[in-house]
Amino acid sequence: MLSNFDLISRLVMAAAQVVSGIGFLGAVSILLRGEIVRGLTTVASLWSVAAIAATIIILIILAGIKPLERRFISVKQRRN
Repeated sequence: MLSNFDLISRLVMAAAQVVSGIGFLGAVSILLRGEIVRGLTTVASLWSVAAIAATIIILIILAGIKPLERRFISVKQRRN
């Protein structure tokens, strides 16, 4: 069984890997052709979409966990 600290540290590490991956994709999207830099709007779009998607995923997870938590707490209380 994971302690709260272990669980939080694993979630933080996973989030850091996602940020690192998106940053890598953004770096690949920026092109330097001579003195002209292209792709900055692509990178900004990539970061915006990733932030929105991460927020939606977190909200879906939190919305799904709350009913499960209530269910398991009520089952545990009935046993005691």
